[in-house]
Amino acid sequence: MPVHLMGKNALHLNLIQSTLLAAGWSNDAVLTPADVPALETALSTHPQASLVLDLGDGEDRSALSWLADVTRRWPALQVVLLSGQRDETLLLQAMRSGAREVLDSPPEPGQLIETLQGLSSQPSSSTATDRRMAPMLVFIASKGGNGSTQLASNLAWQLALEFDRDTTLADLDLTYGDASFYMGAGQARHSIDQLSQQGDRLDARLLSSSMHPVHARLQLLAAPATPVWPGAVTPASLARVLTLARQQCDVLILDLPRHVDPLTLQALQMADLVLLVMRRRVPDVRNAQRLMQLLQHHGIPLERMRPVLNRADEGGALDAEAIDKALPVPIAHRIANDPAALEACVHLGLPLHVQAAGSAVLRDLRLLGSHCLNLPLPPRRGWLGRWLGQSTASSKP
Repeated sequence: MPVHLMGKNALHLNLIQSTLLAAGWSNDAVLTPADVPALETALSTHPQASLVLDLGDGEDRSALSWLADVTRRWPALQVVLLSGQRDETLLLQAMRSGAREVLDSPPEPGQLIETLQGLSSQPSSSTATDRRMAPMLVFIASKGGNGSTQLASNLAWQLALEFDRDTTLADLDLTYGDASFYMGAGQARHSIDQLSQQGDRLDARLLSSSMHPVHARLQLLAAPATPVWPGAVTPASLARVLTLARQQCDVLILDLPRHVDPLTLQALQMADLVLLVMRRRVPDVRNAQRLMQLLQHHGIPLERMRPVLNRADEGGALDAEAIDKALPVPIAHRIANDPAALEACVHLGLPLHVQAAGSAVLRDLRLLGSHCLNLPLPPRRGWLGRWLGQSTASSKP
């Protein structure tokens, strides 16, 4: 379990860090976030963690105000408070702020280690932490025009209709996002940038009201209808939205723009699997090589990256064997080419199961969903089942 160290006394933090490292904690497990947003960004990836918050002599207790907000949003966080004063007022404030233990500042090393080990061994009693986090799959293209958005949106439909999973698709292309068009979902009233700016108001009810209902089992977190400026959504606020969304659905799918910036990097670092979409073209593969190197540089392991060869049976300069040799990991999934159906979907704004229910693309997406989520393949629906599914979808507002 990671341990985060925060406080204004750098000497105290250095002593605590040295104590924990000597007791067996690894360098990667003892972290010193610079501020609250950095702490929450780290918690979005590892919500079960400990926080050692040093108040020094205990005169300045202003940190307890933000601590209460943090422990409310991240109930799996185990807090150890350090203070030179441990009067009744402080103990009451600490309890209300979510602290589990209060020790002297600086702490006695053995007592601190024993306290942290005891907290890490206790099962969480919070209903929020008992709720599992839904797997998160991220689609990102190695080059424009690879069909990444089309694959993400149609997989979301497949998971909802055929795998019977409550699925959320989040469109994180804040400039050109058009996943709602591919899903046949109409114009969404709310967008993900508006939701991320709600701060402490953000909760399950607000998230639910901000979703665009596409189907009984499919929700959309839409991109803004008009482009937003960089910085309108921060990595920390995005992490809160995505974490809450993962607590409310069975599968979360993200459609990312292909450029990597702090916002998209936050999503990529939180993802269970990163699906890198390419076609059989030299620029696609070259960009995929660079993208995978960049993600590795930012701490995303290769085993979480899944190269996806879209339109696998189209003509191209490279065959699959050459692509496998060029990439750090081989192609994980191949999606068939069905240009007539795909073009019709683009022009009509319809999902593939409506326009071409028998397309080989859907067959391959079915396999991809099964492999990525470790789910059994669903039975194939006949025309009546598909018609009923479409009838349900069209009845939604």
